[in-house]
Amino acid sequence: MKVFQVNGETLALALYSDVTNAKELQDSMQAGTLEPEVAFLNASLITESLKRCGISESSSYVLAARFNASPDEMKGVEKLINGKQIDLEELGVRADQAQILKETQRCINAKLLTVTGDSRWFLSY
Repeated sequence: MKVFQVNGETLALALYSDVTNAKELQDSMQAGTLEPEVAFLNASLITESLKRCGISESSSYVLAARFNASPDEMKGVEKLINGKQIDLEELGVRADQAQILKETQRCINAKLLTVTGDSRWFLSY
């Protein structure tokens, strides 16, 4: 687990491989019963994960994220996940770089097409 300072807040990240209970985690997230509350992302496709609100039932490579987490809360997160915690540096090696680039470009295109004074986004594909 690594903790980062972001605008006066902390962001704790933990990366897991060989996760076997993604469906259970996904169900708990969708039901709002996850304790402690934490965001789970498919670490291979982070941008896709953000659009789809988390992990799929077949995700085996998971990034857990929580703002302002206490050490006890992050221990609770560790207990939720049936998988092996690995070094966060693995994220750069295992992530689907081509998909991340594609999604990043899509987001840039969306921002370029924003109508001034309008909060809606117009996407180009």
